[in-house]
Amino acid sequence: MSENIAQTVQKVIQDLVAPDVRELKTLVTNLQSQLIHVETSLQKQIDQRFDAQDKKVDAQFKALDQKTDAQFRALMSALGEFKAQSELTTVRVISQLSERVAVLEARR
Repeated sequence: MSENIAQTVQKVIQDLVAPDVRELKTLVTNLQSQLIHVETSLQKQIDQRFDAQDKKVDAQFKALDQKTDAQFRALMSALGEFKAQSELTTVRVISQLSERVAVLEARR
């Protein structure tokens, strides 16, 4: 008789609980699929935003690099001009001194 009760309880569990368990498994599987889809979608959005920011930062660095290069070239040009002016002034001074020395030597 205890076998009969055990079989009856087993049948009741299979009839009542098993369909709910199967339904819950289906719901969990569907939920997992939805979560995977949402995660994939969010990852794509994050990647797109990151790429956009990366391009923006790259463009800013490129602009800054170009500005720095232009300023460096202007500075080098100014230094070159200053050097040329300095050499010209030195040549003028030396020329004047040479003329004076030539006059003094001519007097001897």
